[in-house]
Amino acid sequence: MKLSELDDLCKKINIPYAYGKFTEPISPPHLIGTVIDTDNFGADNKVWYKNCNFRLELTTIKKDLSLESKVENKLLKDVYWDKTENQIEDEGVYNISYFFNIEEE
Repeated sequence: MKLSELDDLCKKINIPYAYGKFTEPISPPHLIGTVIDTDNFGADNKVWYKNCNFRLELTTIKKDLSLESKVENKLLKDVYWDKTENQIEDEGVYNISYFFNIEEE
């Protein structure tokens, strides 16, 4: 998956998405994506294939299994991913983080 494809897929499943942060405050549910680091393939002192380790965070007011299923089965259906989850009590939100590789363009 490429970064531009992720943006298009988020629009198709109708969940607000931003890379890094939203420019205006937004209420959950929403998705925020960031590159954590890279795992490039190189040879001859050059990068031949760019690959980024990516985190996609789903923020909701409460645990929402149907929304998680939508993200996992429609948005990330062709991607191998891992996830973690936690509750951020001081902000009153629930956070699911999906980790996967994404191609840099």
